Order: sequence, then C-alpha cells, then structure tokens
Amino acid sequence: MGLNPRENSVSDINDFYVVHTVLANRIDEWERQIADKAMHEGEQKLISRQLTKKFGALPAWANEKLLSASSEQLDIYGDKLLDAETLEQVFS
Repeated sequence: MGLNPRENSVSDINDFYVVHTVLANRIDEWERQIADKAMHEGEQKLISRQLTKKFGALPAWANEKLLSASSEQLDIYGDKLLDAETLEQVFS
C-alpha cells in the first residue's frame, strides 16, 4: 500500500478500514474493562475503610474476603455493614 492514493487498491483500503474498526472496538473494550476494574477496586477500598472505621483494624481473613469478592458480593457486604454489630455478621 503506497502513499499515493491512486496506487491503493480497493482491497487495501477495505483492509485498512477493517483493521481500524477492529482496533477501535478492542480499545473501547479495554477502556470498559479498565473502568470496571477501577470501580471494583474503589468499592473494595470504600468498604474496607468503612469496616475499619466501624470495627477497627481488619484481620487478614476479612481483607482476603474483600479482595476476592465480586462486585455483587461487595454490594451485599456494603448493605450488611450498615446493620452489623460484628465483623463476622458482615461476612456471614
């Protein structure tokens, strides 16, 4: 594929657009994945801070639970945190 547009075949131009579209879609997906990961890590950090404020320093098992939790599980922990009287109640 040369720099002169008259030297480029329709096939070369179509190939360029296909590659461009695939890369653009891939970049969009990466951006979504990065945003999802950042949101998840933010939820973990917030719940960890709230638990620490309410119950004191967290034991290793509680930190492990937070680090391995899905977003849905973090939502559950966040809800339980509001009413729990013990750390164990949050994670039960």
